[in-house]
Amino acid sequence: MQLTAFANGKVERSQLTDLNEFWFHHAPTEDEIDQRLEEWQFDYNWRRPHGSLGGKTPVDRITEVGEITPLSEQVQNAYDERKERIRHREWRVDKTLAEHHRRVLELASPTGPASSSTVRKRPPRK
Repeated sequence: MQLTAFANGKVERSQLTDLNEFWFHHAPTEDEIDQRLEEWQFDYNWRRPHGSLGGKTPVDRITEVGEITPLSEQVQNAYDERKERIRHREWRVDKTLAEHHRRVLELASPTGPASSSTVRKRPPRK
């Protein structure tokens, strides 16, 4: 499985946190490692406030968004592969491909292409 740079950054950050907060402070022996790691994971997810979550614990945040977060089955059923497009690393090429993709979707839609009066424009910059 290939991770994106974004995901790689999260993995690297997690490993740094593990190194600094678990391995450095606890230094468990081989016999202790399972128990100590379990305790640390509980503390990390249930007790420790996280700055990226506004000072909440991961469990607090999951509780907040749990009701509005769709289940994987709902996400899978709503996914439409035809609406996905391949992104190009060069922004000019990607912009052209995005416009082409939008036109193809309009032609494939049951209502046909949008009329000229419904052309969407980017809002002006502030």
